[in-house]
Amino acid sequence: MKSGILLALALCSTLNAEDSRTWTQAETKRTLEGEAVDKKRDGSAIQIETDAGNLLWLPTASLIEEDQTYIEHWFADADKLDPIRKAIRAG
Repeated sequence: MKSGILLALALCSTLNAEDSRTWTQAETKRTLEGEAVDKKRDGSAIQIETDAGNLLWLPTASLIEEDQTYIEHWFADADKLDPIRKAIRAG
């Protein structure tokens, strides 16, 4: 059992390291560093945890095309990992 928990923690640590990225607002070109942590079911917005620890909701349509493409792929991956992430955050 302990090895299964350690494996899940290692997997999520690896995924989290890859998820921290630069997000760019299309209109203003303002950027922020952070990790995608949640999404609205309809895909209209994504929640980012900034490197400073703040949680922000960003409208998907307000981001540059590269970020929107990343979000599409992230949605698919996040749906697969959702139970693992919830278990780890619950402690």
